[in-house]
This record gives sequence, C-alpha cells and structure tokens, in this order.
Amino acid sequence: MGVLVSILLILIYTVLVGLVITYVSTVIGTAIMILLPLIGAFVAPGWMGELLSYELVSMMNGAISIQNIHILLAIWVGFLSVVAYTEFISWYLGEMCEEEAVTAPESTLNHKDESDPDGAAEIPPSPVETEEILEEEAPEERSEIREIKEIAGEWKRWKEERRPSDGEKE
Repeated sequence: MGVLVSILLILIYTVLVGLVITYVSTVIGTAIMILLPLIGAFVAPGWMGELLSYELVSMMNGAISIQNIHILLAIWVGFLSVVAYTEFISWYLGEMCEEEAVTAPESTLNHKDESDPDGAAEIPPSPVETEEILEEEAPEERSEIREIKEIAGEWKRWKEERRPSDGEKE
C-alpha cells in the first residue's frame, strides 16, 4: 500500500464523516466514524491492519513513527470534541429557552387570519391597533405607566428648580 492510497482513504473517510456530522446528524456521524473502521477490521482484518499500521513518517532514526492509526485517532478526537461541544451547547440552550419561555395569552396581539388556517400569512397588528388592544386588555398597567411618567416629570421639575443658576455656587 502506498502513501497516496493511504492518504486518499483517510481523506475520504474524514470528508465522509465530516459531511454526515454536518448535514445529517451528529449521532449518525459518530456511529459511522466508529463503526466504519470496526466493520473494516471484521471484514478484511489483514488489509485493515496493513492500512492502520502503515508508517507515514519516521523521525529520530525510527524512534518516533507516525502511523495511520495515529491520524485516525486524531481525527476521532477532533470530531468527537466538536460533537460533544455542539450537543452540550444545544442541550444547554434548549434548557435556557424552556425556562424563559413565556406563552402569550390568546389575544388579538397574536391573532391569526381566519382565512389562512395554517397561519402562513400572519399579519401583525398596526401600531394604532396595538395601542388600542393594550388599552382594552391592560388598563391598570397603562395607568401605572402614566403614574410613573408623572412622578418622573415632577422629579425633573424639582431638580430643575433646585439647580443653581450660572452665577451661584452650590
């Protein structure tokens, strides 16, 4: 077996696993990543042993050798770390979204067009409609907001009255 064949097979294996992990599923990609060499070892143990033990580089007069099995293990570490990271982040973000999820009450704010049962042409209400809906559905909140605005206005006027003029010092 030559160096080019060895590199080509590892490259095909890496691209296949990477595409499956990216476009299909991380679980299926991980299964293919681990099962493909195992199946190869059961089907053709001599050929697979020769492929994995093929020496690509020998350094320090043969004291250190890099074989295909080392490249395969490095590929596994890389892909498994990416898969573990994405699965953990997906789980974590899913948990965060579930905790923060707030279901909106059925109102005209999240209305759907009755002529479109699928909701494909959902049209949000105009700003004027939204203001009217808010006044109808939550008048007590609107009055609280008005009170807060009045208090803030009074505080600003009081602050302006107490501000020293240009000639005076505090």
